[in-house]
Formats: sequence, C-alpha cells, structure tokens
Amino acid sequence: MFLPFILHGVRNLPWEVVFGSAFYVTWFFRSVLGERLEYLVGGFLWPGAVITLVWFAAARLCTASRYVRLTSLFLFIGSLLACVPSDTANALATRIPLFLNESYVRF
Repeated sequence: MFLPFILHGVRNLPWEVVFGSAFYVTWFFRSVLGERLEYLVGGFLWPGAVITLVWFAAARLCTASRYVRLTSLFLFIGSLLACVPSDTANALATRIPLFLNESYVRF
C-alpha cells in the first residue's frame, strides 16, 4: 500500500485491490454513511483490519507444516512482487478498485 510513496511510479496491484475494495463497497452506502465516515472506514478501519488479519494469519502459519509455510511464503512474496507502472495501474483503475485511485478520486 505504501510502495508508491517509497518508489515513485511503481504500484502493487494485488494489495491495492485488497485495500481499495473497501472504498468500492462503501461507495454504495455513501448516502447512509456520509463522506467522512466513508473515508474513515475505507481509509483507516479496513486497512487496519486487513493488516491485523495478515498479522494473525502469519502468526498462525508459524505452527503449520513446512509445506504450508513455504507455500504461503511464496504466495505472499509473489503478491509483493506483482508490481506495475503507475500508468498501467491508472488505466486498470477504470475496471478494478485501486486504493490510491479511489482515495484520490473520492477525497
């Protein structure tokens, strides 16, 4: 999620979709939630919940078998390496909810 702030012009597609999906879902309830609550849920609560879930899943994987740990490690590293240039991500943002695009457009 913070990769664009570290490496300018590079975006991590899988994790931006995971974090951006909250903005997509809260958009349907914008009239009920209001803009401020939508930003709180999509910008802070959902990313915090996802990070907590990944943390607990990683802790649980420490007690799993070696095969499960290695498979999970390769999947996680693969998701971190799935980066695209910003231009490609911006073109894809019309079809999939990306965190940075959704937060820039809505707020």
